[in-house]
Amino acid sequence: MLAVKLVVFIGYPRVGKSGLIVALANALKQEGRRVRILHNGIGRLAAPGAEALDVVEVHGGCVCCDLAMGLFSMLRKWAHEQPPPDVVLLEGSPTASPDTLEIILAQLYEWVHETHLVTMTDAERMARVGWPLDYLTERQVASADLWFVVNADRPDPSRLDAVVASLEARVAPHKIGRALEALPALRNAIGI
Repeated sequence: MLAVKLVVFIGYPRVGKSGLIVALANALKQEGRRVRILHNGIGRLAAPGAEALDVVEVHGGCVCCDLAMGLFSMLRKWAHEQPPPDVVLLEGSPTASPDTLEIILAQLYEWVHETHLVTMTDAERMARVGWPLDYLTERQVASADLWFVVNADRPDPSRLDAVVASLEARVAPHKIGRALEALPALRNAIGI
């Protein structure tokens, strides 16, 4: 049995998680990698290009809490496939708790050899809310291996810079990406 690499994407709705996941999956697939997407978001994965990918939909709860046992079962089953997926890209529920998710991910050691948590936040929302941000956003950023701020060109730059600077003071600088177009940076950071 070979363990798989798991990359989890979290963040509020409409920050581009699905689009980034599909772009990453298509790039990996073109390189001959076996990629499976586990979509735990709202509705079906509808990003352009998703129809040609291996997508498993999980609804009716969040895989970081009430559906955690289902996540364990799926990853165990997939790790035993011949050949197993190289990478599983999980789009978490928009309100996934990073604290709970970290506990769940730590229990997957038997079937997952490496996990990464990617948080995506919307610059417009951050500038509108200001500082302090809501608890969930702050925890999602603090827990992330990589953090992307999307729509960074839209709000008043000075307001956004103040919010981002407040968050950067709490996390390692290498976590910060200010554009969704940073697919190479994402791949480099998570080693795929």
